[in-house]
Amino acid sequence: MKKIFLLGDSVCLHYLPYLETYLKGKLTIESKAGRDEALRQINKTVGANGGNSKEVLKYVKEKAANDDLNFDAFVFNCGLLDIKREIPEEKLAVSVEEYEENLREIYEIIKKNGKMCVFITTTPVNQKAHNEQLPDGINRYNKDVYEYNEVAKKIAIVYNMPVIDLCGFISKVTDGLYADYAHFSFPTRRLQAAFVAGELLTLLDIKDMD
Repeated sequence: MKKIFLLGDSVCLHYLPYLETYLKGKLTIESKAGRDEALRQINKTVGANGGNSKEVLKYVKEKAANDDLNFDAFVFNCGLLDIKREIPEEKLAVSVEEYEENLREIYEIIKKNGKMCVFITTTPVNQKAHNEQLPDGINRYNKDVYEYNEVAKKIAIVYNMPVIDLCGFISKVTDGLYADYAHFSFPTRRLQAAFVAGELLTLLDIKDMD
């Protein structure tokens, strides 16, 4: 059975249990340890939360150095933590230029090791609610979400690696979308998982027996 390694932000951690259910018996999913810790501190890069692009790159470098890239595809997302803007300066946590360079390095490492690399686009935030609540003293803007996603798509084309456009998929869902300023309702998480599962089965040429 083919295996993927999935690394993402809190949105990914929320739909991951549903994804595992949909792909059971078809595809093995491995992820970073510490899901409970990450879900308890949903706004921090702890446990299974992959963090921003700098942190994903560091993690990939460590796995490569330890010869621990034993999967068919590395499936990842980063962006939501890159576009944090601390108040009042609103300086980005990771500039778009650094974001692009980090993604290039991630792709280089994965490609050098002969693996597929799949990027999942960052989902939009509930911008008005987010910037009224000011979680952790930061703002986020969807213009940054879309800009960083376009950068990620551009880099994927350069390295001939596929993209799962979860952002585009979610933009078509209108009812009961959010649970809070950035995270999604349980029905939406199921929809996200079903979409990602279908895309992965197609990309890895796995027949859905159900």
